[in-house]
Amino acid sequence: MPADQKDLIWIDGTNRRSDGYYYLPNNPKLMLEWFERFVA
Repeated sequence: MPADQKDLIWIDGTNRRSDGYYYLPNNPKLMLEWFERFVA
């Protein structure tokens, strides 16, 4: 799906895929800003 605005959150220091699932609860600010910008 094409979009003009895209953001990528890169999680440094790991090679485990599961760390991506733990990132949001520990660092909610980026996702809350995204929801505020595109959903609200």
